[in-house]
Amino acid sequence: MAKVLLDYPGSEGTQTDFGLPLLCFAAFDGLENAAQLLIERGGYLHGTDSRYGRNALSWAIFKRNRKVTELLLQTPGLDWDNTDLRGRAPLFISAIANDEKSFKTLRSRGSDVHRPDRFGLTPLFVAVQRGAIGIVRDILENHPLQQEPRDRFGRSLTWWMWATGNTNMRDLVIGYGMQVEDEGQQSKGQTYKHSYLNSIESPCEICTISVDAAGQSMELGSGGRKYRICQICHDFGASNMDFASGRGVSRK
Repeated sequence: MAKVLLDYPGSEGTQTDFGLPLLCFAAFDGLENAAQLLIERGGYLHGTDSRYGRNALSWAIFKRNRKVTELLLQTPGLDWDNTDLRGRAPLFISAIANDEKSFKTLRSRGSDVHRPDRFGLTPLFVAVQRGAIGIVRDILENHPLQQEPRDRFGRSLTWWMWATGNTNMRDLVIGYGMQVEDEGQQSKGQTYKHSYLNSIESPCEICTISVDAAGQSMELGSGGRKYRICQICHDFGASNMDFASGRGVSRK
């Protein structure tokens, strides 16, 4: 299939509603042979989709396509630390996917484990949300924090522990020297359903957790630019302005 597309005039076109370039499409669908052929042909390594601005490596990691991920990580010239339109590098995406192997590889290459996205979230927040103990340990063993972080909506790491039911993380981060809020601080009834925390289906475009985990969701934006967020993020003040072009974006 990939060879047919490549040999057909205009084959540099995009696929799916996300506007995926060919290599991103192969990564998205886990098409290892197609990805290998595209890499050999050259000229496809730097493409990103039109909706999220993610590259092929981020899509392979997000969709948990292990073989394509390994192939791309071994490909010279690949943008392994490039951030998307939300300010999220492949390292951040590996925390979303709870892909400990890719996370360690990218961290060892120098990707910043504490780089915030445009919403103030970092891989540590995402790992705590999902109860990804291995990634939390890897972050704090190599890049410890003394001060407990907060996202741009004022939600602390402790708040996220309560909201997701991952309160066992509290003793873990304290053990690495982090000063956290009082144990009594709770999420005030705003909680996520634990069974959905590791789903990559229908993610809230702010907190990254499946909107099904929050019970309700809402759609922001209009026309071809619509963004689905969970009710909890909306309750904390998320709005259309959070997706305004250029706001808070950190691109490399």
